[in-house]
Amino acid sequence: MALPEPSASSENLEKIIKGLRAVVDEPVLTAALIRYQLDQPMARAQRVALAVIRSMIEDLSQQLNDPLLMTRAFAHLNYSRSFLGTTFLSSTRTVLDVVQMAQRYMHLGTDLGSIGISLEGSQARVQVQSNPAFQPSRQQMDSMLYAMLRTLQSLGVQQLVAHLPAPQADVLKRHYRQLFKVPIQFNSTQECYQLSFPRIELSRALDWEATDIGRLARRERRLIRNHDAHDWAGSVMLLLPVLLRRGDASIERCATLLALSSRSLQRRLADEGQPFSRLLEQCRRRLCMEYLAAGYASETVALLIGYRQTGQFFRSYRRWFGHSPGDFQRAQAVA
Repeated sequence: MALPEPSASSENLEKIIKGLRAVVDEPVLTAALIRYQLDQPMARAQRVALAVIRSMIEDLSQQLNDPLLMTRAFAHLNYSRSFLGTTFLSSTRTVLDVVQMAQRYMHLGTDLGSIGISLEGSQARVQVQSNPAFQPSRQQMDSMLYAMLRTLQSLGVQQLVAHLPAPQADVLKRHYRQLFKVPIQFNSTQECYQLSFPRIELSRALDWEATDIGRLARRERRLIRNHDAHDWAGSVMLLLPVLLRRGDASIERCATLLALSSRSLQRRLADEGQPFSRLLEQCRRRLCMEYLAAGYASETVALLIGYRQTGQFFRSYRRWFGHSPGDFQRAQAVA
């Protein structure tokens, strides 16, 4: 059976066109959209062949004699922290969560590639990797890395360095540096698209004003529709931190958000060997350490992880770690 053609979502195409409108004259862009039959409104679930998008970008780039056209276009998109707080990223608590969320959802927007993360000593590296089933253009890879760079910058990540293949013309290096606005290491022997930064930045805490649980749930439902073997425990673990803060972390609520019955969700979690009660406890343990390390009072932490009484939280904490929250915070203060 033939594999489906690599594609991008209509939302992804809308983002590309929005960026291009800022750097390409409207008559030129309109003519290109008509030529590649991308000028008609599309249903939200509709997808577009990546080869068509690549051809249009290459065509426009040649017309305008601009090999960095897509990166210039992406420079005009909104990466502000206030905007990111209205997206599915608002459910994340650390920079590491953001990278992992991007890994989880990237292919919903495009089959262009994937995102990986590796740790090397004191450094973290985020890699943008091309899809082996598709040969993306240099511009597509550049813009994908650029979008990740701007997102991390908006979240306050420090000492970012970009790693890119060396361009064919040395004069382009100056243009890359002007656009990326971070140090760039060009590699002439290896095709790599990476961002490196201090490993400690992965634990940088993010404090969003609010989380749109509905938006997050819609993303998970799209994943469910697109995959026969879905990671149900992963979906629940994404929803729980938000639901715990709202005092509504039940299997019934998770099931409703994922559009199935609580009995069905219970059965799927059991098939994965991850009962809901275990996931809830794992989530509470992880969150309480993050909140205590960030300096929250024990009473506040208890509420944030879904305990109505502080005494219940104290008993659970001692069972998990063998000491009290106060012991942990005193040790933190000494360190």
